Amino acid sequence: LASPTLSGCAVIAFGGSYGGKLAAWIRMKYPTSVQGAIAASAPLLAFRNEEPEWDSGSYYRVVTRTAAHYSPSCASSLRRALELVAALA
Repeated sequence: LASPTLSGCAVIAFGGSYGGKLAAWIRMKYPTSVQGAIAASAPLLAFRNEEPEWDSGSYYRVVTRTAAHYSPSCASSLRRALELVAALA
């Protein structure tokens, strides 16, 4: 990846959702090579055994509240779907 035309240029990692978490991780792992990271909607605390512990229900509450804003029936359907997904886990 070495290129004489790119030497001295800043490297910024970016991503959304899980890709955002990876962007933050690569910045932490290689701080001298990656000068910044943009982690949009990244679940930085979304994995088990991380400190502080992530509230897994917070994401679902936000999604359901947003759905309710557009349609109460959509929100209730979403709640039922999330319950079914949780039962499969």
